[in-house]
Amino acid sequence: MQTTSPIIELAKERALLRFAQLAEQMVQEGADGIRRAIREDVSSDRKNLLGAQAFLMQDGAAFRNELEVRFRGYLDRAMQTMYTDMREGLQGLSADTLSLIDDETVERQIEVDRVVQRLRAADQESLGRLSVMISQLHND
Repeated sequence: MQTTSPIIELAKERALLRFAQLAEQMVQEGADGIRRAIREDVSSDRKNLLGAQAFLMQDGAAFRNELEVRFRGYLDRAMQTMYTDMREGLQGLSADTLSLIDDETVERQIEVDRVVQRLRAADQESLGRLSVMISQLHND
């Protein structure tokens, strides 16, 4: 594989920093919303709201860290897919790994495509009936 360029590394670092800030803001706004809902709400959801508030207070940092770890993994995978050549080089190519397509098979496929195109051009309704008949033959 190729080495990662400094520009890509800088972009990754910037994305991770911005995501951490976004995750922190998201958790903080969620906690603020839960506090407001607890003050204003007297319904049966109060127990759930208190549970969510307790979770954010006790495990909020671990939750954010887990979000960041997952984001980092997804970002690394995306960067590898977008910016790294993952194809095998020609130097590792051998005759054993190649496969050939039979000429007769290709010609038959071309002929089938021609027949289908002629059927479509001739009469769409007849093609529909033919499709239904073939489906019935295959119990589909």
